Amino acid sequence: MRRIFVCLVLGFVCLRAAGAEELPAIVDYVASHRAPSPVASVPWDRYRGDLRRLPIGVFDSGIGGLTVLEAILKLDQHDNQTGKPGPDGVPDFAGERFVYLGDQANMPYGNYSSAGRVDFLRELIVRDLLFLLGDRYDEGQKPPVKAVVIACNTATAYGLTDLRAALQQWEVPIPVVGVVEAGCRGALDALRNDTQAGTAAVLATVGTCASGAYPRTLAQLAGQQGLRAPNVCQHGSPGLAAAIEGTAGSVDECLRSDIAALVHGYRDSGGARPISLVVLGCTHFPLVKDAMQREFDALRQNPVLAGLIAEPIAFIDPADYTAKELFRELFRRNLRLPPGEHSLADRDSFFITVGRHGPLADNYKYGRSPGNFGERDVRVIPLSADAASRSAVDVWRKLLPHVAEKLR
Repeated sequence: MRRIFVCLVLGFVCLRAAGAEELPAIVDYVASHRAPSPVASVPWDRYRGDLRRLPIGVFDSGIGGLTVLEAILKLDQHDNQTGKPGPDGVPDFAGERFVYLGDQANMPYGNYSSAGRVDFLRELIVRDLLFLLGDRYDEGQKPPVKAVVIACNTATAYGLTDLRAALQQWEVPIPVVGVVEAGCRGALDALRNDTQAGTAAVLATVGTCASGAYPRTLAQLAGQQGLRAPNVCQHGSPGLAAAIEGTAGSVDECLRSDIAALVHGYRDSGGARPISLVVLGCTHFPLVKDAMQREFDALRQNPVLAGLIAEPIAFIDPADYTAKELFRELFRRNLRLPPGEHSLADRDSFFITVGRHGPLADNYKYGRSPGNFGERDVRVIPLSADAASRSAVDVWRKLLPHVAEKLR
């Protein structure tokens, strides 16, 4: 009886702690300002009917989230007629349409926490959601969405709870799937079969690591499955995502510095078990996985570090597990597009944000405060080869064939 009482008390304390942080003010503002405004253009009545023919929304802080969309588009692990497990030669999301938003003007999200602007980051994440729920953008109309995928690790870490609570408050009955939870499930699956009892390393942005989302979620999911919490180390990269986008720095130099910092940091902390898997905790990072492997191989040649890097080392791409979780959520909520029917969207839509008066300077970008609902310092435009960096276009054409086909 005493054990039950203690569990109840602890549960109450945890609930209080989880709910202690208030939702961003923009959530209440939208709830009390339902008419179209610079903040939101949501067709609220549309969310009271059949949602199955609406498209699916995906957002990220840049184009890295296209790796998640690629995983969704190529998934074939279910029978499309019955939904039962087992590939049928037809992609699981065949017929579905997607709306993608890359908030490139405000990237990288991972640096807001180090600038002390988590409050503004949380507002940005809600604004991303509102764009996907809305029926217009700066240059025209777009359809609202029936599900949202947060294809950004930092946005998942800081905004998943906010978005689910906001949708509940606004009475919008759609699911939100985040990459962190999905990636942690994949990591636990791999660790369960790890004969070396190794360490899980998380390579992410500074903000994602600062949030503690991966170690915390891994421990929670392990507990739910009756497993011991895995040994975890992590390193936050301040520049790799921007380098991959082609906006700053060298990819090779960033990789060399980040992976060395990860391994040396683990060693200096007293780590002894070999790093046996690496969670790619930023959606940009799968694009350079091969180069990442080469850096780990090079460090393994150092006798001082050799015992800390397993051979082989596994890479966990949360995108693959996010695609599976999205399918399960749509199936569970009866939101899948019925076989033989067509989406209300005649094509997929891709958008990015740009500064309204040119690129946002870092001192301005990371100096903003939340609550200025009448101001708009970015605008949304269609994503095209002309609107992205040359290096980014080359990457998606080479490594993201399903996405590239839709971006033509």
